[in-house]
Amino acid sequence: LVTSLNLFPVGQMDGGHAAYAVSRQFHRVVSWITLSGLGCLVIVEAVRSAGVPPYLVWFGILLWMRDRHPRLIDETGTLGAARLVLAGVLLGIFVLSVMLSPIELR
Repeated sequence: LVTSLNLFPVGQMDGGHAAYAVSRQFHRVVSWITLSGLGCLVIVEAVRSAGVPPYLVWFGILLWMRDRHPRLIDETGTLGAARLVLAGVLLGIFVLSVMLSPIELR
């Protein structure tokens, strides 16, 4: 659970750092896509369970972080193929470790 939370590609989370390393524009787009998807998940869980959705607080935290990331001193360099593959591996780890319903409150 903690690994997947840290790999969300939003803000300054580790996934956000990896997305920003690929490209500033990519980071912005993937951050908003992630927030939209997580928002939909929160709404679906709220309707389905008629209770507090498990990711509601995390959605609020990520919404606050959004696509904000500090600028780099030198953003002119590009990533090599190996680092792009590593970013893809991080995305794969995120997809494999994320839990759609991590907590059940009864």
